[in-house]
Amino acid sequence: MEGCPRLPAINFDLKLSIESIDLCEKIPNYITANYQENGANFSNECEQINRLRENAINCSTDESSVRCLKRYYCQLQLLRNRFPMLPDTECSVRFTWEDAFQKDENTYNDIRFEEACILYNIGAIYSRLGANETRKTHESMKNACTDFRYGAACFEKLRDQYTPYSTDFTPELLTCQVDILLAQAHEAVLEKSLLDQRPHSINAHLAMQILEYYQMALVNLMKPGINSIASKIFREWRVALTYKLSYYLSITYYCNGLIAEENKKHGESVCYFENAIERLKDGWKNAEKISTDKTSIYKDAHTFTIDIIMGKYKIVKRDNDNVYFEKVPALSSLPTVQGAIVAKPQAFDCHDPDVSGPDIFQKLVPMDIHLAVSEYSEEKAKLLREIIQLMENKNRELEAFMNCLQLDRIPLNNEYLRLPRELLDCCATIVTRPNMSKDLVSTMQRM
Repeated sequence: MEGCPRLPAINFDLKLSIESIDLCEKIPNYITANYQENGANFSNECEQINRLRENAINCSTDESSVRCLKRYYCQLQLLRNRFPMLPDTECSVRFTWEDAFQKDENTYNDIRFEEACILYNIGAIYSRLGANETRKTHESMKNACTDFRYGAACFEKLRDQYTPYSTDFTPELLTCQVDILLAQAHEAVLEKSLLDQRPHSINAHLAMQILEYYQMALVNLMKPGINSIASKIFREWRVALTYKLSYYLSITYYCNGLIAEENKKHGESVCYFENAIERLKDGWKNAEKISTDKTSIYKDAHTFTIDIIMGKYKIVKRDNDNVYFEKVPALSSLPTVQGAIVAKPQAFDCHDPDVSGPDIFQKLVPMDIHLAVSEYSEEKAKLLREIIQLMENKNRELEAFMNCLQLDRIPLNNEYLRLPRELLDCCATIVTRPNMSKDLVSTMQRM
């Protein structure tokens, strides 16, 4: 199975923002009024953040575009922490973006809407980068898996931390996209496992996990809120997901059949291979609705897989009919396989300087920081004054005590404060005779 043509991966369209806006339209005046700085001095910073937005909304589908989008997303969060840019605040800006599926325009004067749209596009580009991988080499499979995991984390964060501003941000749809990307990440893992000829039990668990993710994605895609959206893309997704459900269930049965064959359970292996073929045939009936530009890709994978399984089925069926004569059990009587999650969403770190880049407005120190520094300096000076005052009081107490003792009136013989002359002469003699210790040892030995 390691030579099987790869099934196409689902990827997502980017959201579009046609309007060119000035993010810093109100920021200079706010800086002047609230930061005790001249807002005009920050024209370079304003130009830089606006240029970063232009690059972000006009990006292509490559790694450099992902880096640009992630940096802009991080700078938006830093901007929101410095300036009031939520709805109906002093620095709020009007953002307009198209819905990714219905192409309706949505407008909000909320910087979090801009963040959500940028985060969506980061996830969408990751889905495209993963889908563009050939998945024929270990490196390509690893890259595809990583891209799908990053994309899944973006849609998961969008679902959990942002308001559903538009139809393409509904929790059910975002959950569907997360499940699709995680399923495709596991597809890359399964393909690598097959290429490495890992045990059939591992491949069966992976195939079942892919199946479970696609089942959950299809359930969310069929919910009324999404199913009512007249979108050609959603129809294509449903067809692709339905076929992949049958395909990976067939792969699961195929792996189980190989395990049964290894364990000399010939009747079970016949049952599994037979059901694997049936699932593939049933799935292809639905796959005929796939768009014509992808039909040949699906057909190649389908034909290759069914030929492999059919060849195996004929061999075990012949051997069982002519040699082993084992009863072929019903599929329902055989144990089911549980999926195994091996690839989880992988989020990027907004606090990583390599991701966010330097803070564009890092020279602008908020007023509360100025106040905190001033308060700290005052507290430090106050503590220092208290310590100095305490030290001066102790010095005065010591001086008064020494005066009470009247030590200056006690006659002292200074000769007692000096070393005896004989001791000084002995020390001088020892210094002039560095070998004295060795000579002493030699003399003692002779004695």
